[in-house]
Amino acid sequence: MDSLSFMVLSPSVCSALEKRRGAVLLRRDTHRMTLTEAGRRMLGDARAMLAFAEEAEQRVRNDQTELRGHLGLLATVDFGQFPFTRLIASFMQRHRKSLLN
Repeated sequence: MDSLSFMVLSPSVCSALEKRRGAVLLRRDTHRMTLTEAGRRMLGDARAMLAFAEEAEQRVRNDQTELRGHLGLLATVDFGQFPFTRLIASFMQRHRKSLLN
C-alpha cells in the first residue's frame, strides 16, 4: 500500500508523526500521498503493534471465559462406576485449569 487517500490521514496528524519520528513519512503532491521508505517501515511496525495488542486482548478474553478452579464431587461407589468417571475425565481434558477434589 504505497498510495494513501487524503481522507485517511489528516495533515496535522501526519506532520506530528513526522516531527516526532524526525523523518519524512509521506511524499505529497497535488494528486496523492505516497509512503517513503521510513513511512513503510513505520506502517509495518504500527501494524505489528496493533496485531500484538489484538492478540493480548484475545488472551484476556479467553482467560475470562475459560473454566478454572476447584471442582468438588461426592458420589457413591455405585454411581462412580457409571459413565460418570468418563464424563469427569473428559471434562478435565477440556478444562485443564480445573482441579478435581
